[in-house]
Amino acid sequence: MTTTRKLLLSVGKLALVLVVLASLAQAAEYVAPHLRGRSSGSSVIVNRPAVFTAKGHSKGFYPGRRRPMRITLKNPNPFPIVVTRVTASVTSVISGCPIGSLKVKRWRGRARVSARGHRRIKLVVRMLPRTPDACQGARFRLRFGGTAVQT
Repeated sequence: MTTTRKLLLSVGKLALVLVVLASLAQAAEYVAPHLRGRSSGSSVIVNRPAVFTAKGHSKGFYPGRRRPMRITLKNPNPFPIVVTRVTASVTSVISGCPIGSLKVKRWRGRARVSARGHRRIKLVVRMLPRTPDACQGARFRLRFGGTAVQT
């Protein structure tokens, strides 16, 4: 057998092994999706992003007041998720106060929410001390966002 023929045979075998390994890796991801984010031998499977909704409201603010706001996180997915960050930003003020008058501190942690379930967390909200007194009791509209992963 010539060396060229041996070389071609070796390259063909290597290509076949690589195709089989790629197929096995894809099949493992399909068969065992519950292992995402956990160590599997020498490799790690990464968690996938997940969708959730957040709702909340708070009242009774006046210049300089700080208080917690209860937020309800809802998981519409058929699998559990872990929420790791929640943010809120002021989108408008009904009474005409400056949008920057209200500050909402972002939340970071690990809140597990069951499949199609809900969970409550608290965000800290503060009305700045230099806010005009006319803004006392004003209604601020908030938009929530954040990050969650499938568990």
